[in-house]
Amino acid sequence: MRITDDTLKYVSDTLADRMEEVTLYMLRKLAKRLKATGELGSSHTIYAMADVGADIAEITAYLAAATGKNIAEVQLAMQKIAKGAYSDTAAYFKATGRTQVPFKDNIKLQNIIKAQGKLTAQTYQNISRTTVVRLTDGGTPTPLGTAYRKAIDEAATALNAGISNYDDLIARTLNKFADSGICSVEYESGLTRDIYSATRLNTLEGCRQVNMQIREELGEEFGADGVEITTHGMCAPDHLKIQGRQFAAGWSDVTVDGKKYKGYEKMNASLDRQIGTCNCQHSTYPIVLGVNA
Repeated sequence: MRITDDTLKYVSDTLADRMEEVTLYMLRKLAKRLKATGELGSSHTIYAMADVGADIAEITAYLAAATGKNIAEVQLAMQKIAKGAYSDTAAYFKATGRTQVPFKDNIKLQNIIKAQGKLTAQTYQNISRTTVVRLTDGGTPTPLGTAYRKAIDEAATALNAGISNYDDLIARTLNKFADSGICSVEYESGLTRDIYSATRLNTLEGCRQVNMQIREELGEEFGADGVEITTHGMCAPDHLKIQGRQFAAGWSDVTVDGKKYKGYEKMNASLDRQIGTCNCQHSTYPIVLGVNA
């Protein structure tokens, strides 16, 4: 079964939703702690701050558990993607008279799955280890634990100062944390991205890389002489006429069984926005021309 871009998006959205739940978990914890702080009032003590430490530990554990589940699920998804590509190309092996090595015995395919699964798992772990919040527009990213403690400290200070409307303070604090969400700092660039988006993008990239690398390897094994462009919903007008179509590999046009196939490289070079560039979500698969046309 061919894995579509829409299917890959579904996988990435599902895993990203789990990380979004971590932010919601943190907000529920913070709301309860702010309420408890208000009930303590001026008796807010070091013991209460110990409870804050327990909150942070529980949030960290919740994030770690979500990350672990995502690692297991993305690796399973990559296996399914690879098996789908393997099954999808059986007709091409038959057409070229080449032997298709059993999936579990194809060392190159298994190495691709393992390598990309490991890389994506490391990315997930980096996301979970670099959590911050940005409580003001353009503000400096603050480690989640530090920001959480500071919010409770400020609430206690306001109570001791005789704040007239503590409920408003709770609302403002929660809104700031909600607007930020839990973010992750990217190691190389230092940029921050909310963990939903970071997980979604890295899942999508990891699955696409497995899909592409597996199909490229299989294409070499069955002797591909053409490519097919994927399809996806909400396609941009400039690519509508070419998505889903098959082309001859290379620059030259060829004719197979009376059907003419344009050269892919020549066609792609003629586009203002080439396949896979400038936010294009299409990719290509190696094929044997004249099979499953």
